[in-house]
Amino acid sequence: LVVATATVTTLINRAGLGPPEIVRTTDDTADAHTMLNEPDTPDAADTVEVHLVLEAPQARSVSVAGGWNGWDPAAHRLSDKNGDGIWELRFTVEADREYEYQFVIDEDIWIKDPQSPFHVDDGFGGVNSILDV
Repeated sequence: LVVATATVTTLINRAGLGPPEIVRTTDDTADAHTMLNEPDTPDAADTVEVHLVLEAPQARSVSVAGGWNGWDPAAHRLSDKNGDGIWELRFTVEADREYEYQFVIDEDIWIKDPQSPFHVDDGFGGVNSILDV
């Protein structure tokens, strides 16, 4: 069983209890439920932090490939620091953009984010998820 939660979601959505929602904050003291933080520094005003979460207990590795990293699965690897099968990654992207992405499990299996409400045909017989930040 692979359960994925799109970034820009709340922790409650990680349990599959609802569709992803965007939560924006204006300071760095956001509570633990915030998965998307809009930094308040002038240099980062046009970026947002993204937190990707994928539950994949049998995976040996998980990465994400998308429009922000040239579709390079090696560019953004998720980590499972405590070995519980919950893979996570935080990174920043340009704000006010729409990105397509897929998770890559064990460097071979490309999957859409089943928790993301937005998907699009990838042109190769698969489906990309949409991240709208």
